[in-house]
Amino acid sequence: MEKVVPILDQILPDIRITIIGRAPNTDFAKASIARLQQSSRFQFVLDVPDCTPYYLLSMVAIVPLHSGAGTRIKILEAFAHGCPVVSTTKGCEGLDVHHGKELLIADSAEAFAQACVALLRSSQLRERIADNARACVEREHSQQLVDRLLAATVSDLLGD
Repeated sequence: MEKVVPILDQILPDIRITIIGRAPNTDFAKASIARLQQSSRFQFVLDVPDCTPYYLLSMVAIVPLHSGAGTRIKILEAFAHGCPVVSTTKGCEGLDVHHGKELLIADSAEAFAQACVALLRSSQLRERIADNARACVEREHSQQLVDRLLAATVSDLLGD
């Protein structure tokens, strides 16, 4: 927020950012949200049961992670819903994705802001990235693939 948003402000002063996630449970997180809610630029949608409507309305999903581990489910959700993604290298770690193909990857504040702007300004780029991302989900993370892998594993365990 402190590094990327001021850059976006200079380029796209009317940008609006919707933050979707769990309600905060620490005083620090609660204070951070309260501070950001003072600006009309930010909207918070917390503890939603289904993010689908938000992906479908969004032009870009951002994943500005610099730490953490685990599968990047939110990136895969965005991919499946046709919402182009800008992520840090850490944010998409563990996924077989490539900058400029399934998403845009940027690690500095300037590069992250510029990647967001590129997607916001180019419907062709958004469409190409979204199509490649959707194909990636179908190829590597679809329910059909998971079902086949599960059946093969069970079959191997049972010695069939």
